Amino acid sequence: MNGRLRMLSATRAAARRRNYQTGWPSADSFASPRPGDLALRAYCVNPRSGKLRTVKLKFNPNMRCYLCDVQLKEYSVKPKEQTLAEAFTVDHVPPEGLFPKPRPGDLIEVPCCFVCNNRHSGFDERLRIVASMPFDRNEAGQRILDQKVIGSTLAKERQMQFLEKLAASIQAVPGRPGLFRAGKGIRNEEYKDGMIRITKGLLYALHPAIDYLGSAFTATEIRQQSSDEQRGRMTQLMRGEFLERGHGVFRCWRHIDESRQRGAWMLIFYECYGFFVFHTRET
Repeated sequence: MNGRLRMLSATRAAARRRNYQTGWPSADSFASPRPGDLALRAYCVNPRSGKLRTVKLKFNPNMRCYLCDVQLKEYSVKPKEQTLAEAFTVDHVPPEGLFPKPRPGDLIEVPCCFVCNNRHSGFDERLRIVASMPFDRNEAGQRILDQKVIGSTLAKERQMQFLEKLAASIQAVPGRPGLFRAGKGIRNEEYKDGMIRITKGLLYALHPAIDYLGSAFTATEIRQQSSDEQRGRMTQLMRGEFLERGHGVFRCWRHIDESRQRGAWMLIFYECYGFFVFHTRET
């Protein structure tokens, strides 16, 4: 049985390497967009509207959804036709809505089926709200709060039920008079699941040798009042590989052990909101 599992893992990893290499530049080229990148423009289905959208990631017949592993199909929009569940769409990791405009040209795109991309509708907007709310957000977080949270979500009265729960959870920050943070009362599990999805997307794009589909994932929120254990984790992870998208929007550090198919990540948004994510195939 173990031999069959290893064979399946190697097959999946090889398929993901083919998908990645034919659809997106290598991880070494992420630093800045090249003039030739515009030639990579392609189209996929927008999971919200069902219409075509322009993306960089080009479809190829070997592509599979990075979340459910279903074989993807290229989709042509026809009048009054229902979108295929396995239609090729593109997901951004982290979500593109977290980035103030003009957005960076090097956002990471991964292939996703229509169902998985549409399953968590509204989460990106809720994450944007929660991540930009802390008082110690950076300049990018302040721009998102002003332009998107206040200027769009609140102005158009979206997510009102969630915002009511968030407001009810506000608590004073110990030792910081006049400062407040969101406390209990919001669904923390939703954000843990979101961090795991982001990590899976980053694994797909950056570490194709990791067969994460059979791995167990856990996510833990980074608390402002750090414990010795949390500070130790942060110190260790900051010695690992580093990735940044946007100026202070998203930063992550990671340690990946390909031989044991496991890893540890620290994901930080706006320098004020973050999670640890761990994954392993071991018991």
